[in-house]
Amino acid sequence: MGRLLKIIPNFGPYLTKATITHRQQNGQRQEQLQQTELTFRHQIAVHENNAQDNWIKPRIWEREMAEQSREVASLKHRQDGMEGKRLLEGYRRRRPMPGSPEMQNPPRRGKGHVMMCSSLISVAKPFPVGDHRVSWTESQLRPGTAGGLKG
Repeated sequence: MGRLLKIIPNFGPYLTKATITHRQQNGQRQEQLQQTELTFRHQIAVHENNAQDNWIKPRIWEREMAEQSREVASLKHRQDGMEGKRLLEGYRRRRPMPGSPEMQNPPRRGKGHVMMCSSLISVAKPFPVGDHRVSWTESQLRPGTAGGLKG
């Protein structure tokens, strides 16, 4: 700059003003650069925090799912043990009792079909002669007759 001032004497004050303005502009640009760098660092920190949260959440869910599957397995094991204990104790499905509706034969239709009412009195054809099946007759049902039911 000294050589330039010797060559052009009137140019000196202009150069000093220009350098001052350039230094001011350079300082302003440095401040802007620092502010943008600060905002970028802040944005990076926010994105890193979000990435960490997005990494942690699935791990939490995986842990909870593993705990639930362990719980399901233990409950199944417990249920199997209880069912085995029931079988050892003689627990069985209830079987139909003789005389219950499940055990009765379906009604048969035909010649020798005898229909009984609720009082066990035969209302159909009497048994043929010579048939040795037990049947209630009117003499057995009347009170006071020989072999009759007492009521």
